[in-house]
Amino acid sequence: MTRTTLSTLFIAALAGACSDTTTFADRQFEEAWQQSPSAEADILFVVDNSGSMADEQSLLAAGFNSFISEIESTGTDFHIGVVTTEFAHNDAKRGRLLGSPSVLTANDDYERLFQERVHVGIEGSGKEQGLEAASYALSSVMTTGPNSGFMREDASLLVVVVSDEDDCSDAGRLGADDDGSKCYIWSDQLTPVGNYVTDLQSQKADPTRVKIAGIVGPDTAGSICKDETMPGKRYEQAAAMTAGMTSSICQGDWSAFMDQLGLTAAGIYTSFPLSHGAAPGTLQVFVDDAPVPLSDIDGYTYDGEAHTITFHGIWLPDRGSNVNATYTIEAGT
Repeated sequence: MTRTTLSTLFIAALAGACSDTTTFADRQFEEAWQQSPSAEADILFVVDNSGSMADEQSLLAAGFNSFISEIESTGTDFHIGVVTTEFAHNDAKRGRLLGSPSVLTANDDYERLFQERVHVGIEGSGKEQGLEAASYALSSVMTTGPNSGFMREDASLLVVVVSDEDDCSDAGRLGADDDGSKCYIWSDQLTPVGNYVTDLQSQKADPTRVKIAGIVGPDTAGSICKDETMPGKRYEQAAAMTAGMTSSICQGDWSAFMDQLGLTAAGIYTSFPLSHGAAPGTLQVFVDDAPVPLSDIDGYTYDGEAHTITFHGIWLPDRGSNVNATYTIEAGT
């Protein structure tokens, strides 16, 4: 998705001519995006293989049909790989894509093979390091070595982490004997989330082609979750930094989220973030110059807190289509 701010030059000139106290409030603003024209998507699933994940792995396998149906319907050329959240620095096989073939494509029996792949077992470490595992699996040393053939230059990249614990990526600082308990005691020793986001975005010339998503622990556990489920704050942060998506791992049915995740993987985005908040009553949205109605059924809705437009129903922009928004900037945003 390419994003341009059409009035950037005007505002930059205005800011240069005024004092530091100048604000953008009450000024007209226009933004533009384009749905990804590329039909290639590389998708990495990072699955928690610790002792509490048996039910969740089964739900992920069951939700794959909803996920892949959206990719199939858009004609997306996909590569799918799976790694676990276990990442021991002394393990020579860390970060390797699982199974044979390690890269699933449309030429494979991909539904059956994916469901086999994501049942990664529950004998893994309780120290879940999903971000480090993903970053290493997609690093040049791996994509030109054991994981060669997965990453393509023009493909979008989606990383999906599925874990009932928060990320404990520490680059080995907490020691090889850590069972995960130190992650919450000495969280200041963890590698900043932004480092991993930057590493993943550096794989693409256009960093907006990289999305991180998570099916992770919520603030309040419930439904299928057990007592050891912890909020996935670091995964949520990584998703937010890439305009990605998150959902609660505690839900008993993941099909609705997997359906939306499939659209994201295909490069068909349902939501577009504004640079500023839109003053009430001023937002106008267009798809290929056609005005879009305000509707949560067939139209768009606006989240004033997140400053995000979300499309619904028949107005979901097609691949390669242009999206525009004009609005008056709300004070304080």
